[in-house]
Amino acid sequence: MKEVAKNIWHSSERINIRLLNLAQQQITHEQGDDLMDALSSKQFRMVRAVKELSSNMYPEGSSLKELARYQGISEPSASVMVNTLVKKGVLIRHIPESDRRAVKIQLAEEVTKHFEAIDQALYRNIAAIAETCGNELLLQWQHILQQVSQILDTTAD
Repeated sequence: MKEVAKNIWHSSERINIRLLNLAQQQITHEQGDDLMDALSSKQFRMVRAVKELSSNMYPEGSSLKELARYQGISEPSASVMVNTLVKKGVLIRHIPESDRRAVKIQLAEEVTKHFEAIDQALYRNIAAIAETCGNELLLQWQHILQQVSQILDTTAD
């Protein structure tokens, strides 16, 4: 079972990386320079974390504490990373109308548009995979991923 678990992890990670790389290559080809080329892998993961948190949990942006917790890093480390990404114009800090004391972190508008384009490319690529492997297999894949996500959601805290 341990070998199967390792295989699942490595396969999932490889698929995720390959799908993202393919989508980024397609967007770079369509739009020219890739905004993400100048980022290290750690910086890119932080940008993805901001995107995920903004999309799923914090539409007004994330606090530094929320980002650090989501990434599993210290607040000072998150702060250094956010400062660097703000200087690069990838992230922005703002004060939301709902809480004038809070400072929230969001993607810059250009980066938001870039991720929207990447998401569209990902959807097209997954649709192409579905045509190759068939809807039944794709529905099974979706079901498994939903179950894993539910398990992770219940064990996350």
